[in-house]
Amino acid sequence: GNANRPAERALSPYVEELALRLRGPWSSDCTVGRNGLIGGLMEHTYAELHKMKVASLRDMAEELGDYGPLHGFRTMHKEELLPILCEALGIEAHEHHEVVGINKKRVKKEIRKLKVKRDAALAAGDSRELKIIRRRIHRLKHELRKHTV
Repeated sequence: GNANRPAERALSPYVEELALRLRGPWSSDCTVGRNGLIGGLMEHTYAELHKMKVASLRDMAEELGDYGPLHGFRTMHKEELLPILCEALGIEAHEHHEVVGINKKRVKKEIRKLKVKRDAALAAGDSRELKIIRRRIHRLKHELRKHTV
């Protein structure tokens, strides 16, 4: 029923028109999903699109029809086609990463403090202290990257 449906959101006129055009041939219950995607035909993420072969992306572009920036999609390479397809489908054209398991704000605050100390050590010409501070900054940045998913 309607209780399971996601909240309605404003969609671009192109996505609404596309939703109307796609009802029927691909799905009897074609719906507009949470990302502005058309249910049944294009429930993809950026990562899935990035892994697809360019021929599959071109087929998908052909199904989209008259979307302006897709004009000439048959001759486009993957790196040109992918951002335009993402825009047409309402998908963000990059992957989001987040830090889990540690307090990112605290670590970044510590890095900023160390950078001030590093600049002071550099100005004072204290190479031993400079090396220690640079290593600590490096380790903290490494910890952030390690906890990024």
